[in-house]
Amino acid sequence: MTTSPILIFSFATDLNSNYFLDDVSVTLTTAPSIQLLNNPSFESSTTIPNGWVVWCDYTCSAGGGAAVTWGTNCYLSTANCFLVDCPDTGSGAIVYLGQSFPATVGSTYRIGFRLRMAFGGGSFSQTQFRVFIR
Repeated sequence: MTTSPILIFSFATDLNSNYFLDDVSVTLTTAPSIQLLNNPSFESSTTIPNGWVVWCDYTCSAGGGAAVTWGTNCYLSTANCFLVDCPDTGSGAIVYLGQSFPATVGSTYRIGFRLRMAFGGGSFSQTQFRVFIR
């Protein structure tokens, strides 16, 4: 039986932090060279992450919000990555990023990603990052 689960990343930000997500991967353990996601490293995107769905980014009132960026904060300091940047919202701004992928019930999959959290100041950070399969 084939299904379409959704890989969901949840970024809860505060005024001191932002996230850089890169190199996302979903593979079948018996076929690790076959990528099941579209645009897993955001390379075929400019500002909107093609192949992905972003929601609740309206909670960001300043900063970059939720968009594709590039540069030294991305994995290996080159190419594109997904940025969540909500510096002036205070605690509680949440951004979700998701994509469905084909799966077969009873099979085992490997999920991987690279995440960098940049701490911009203040005495502490109350951010939360979560990964869900729905």
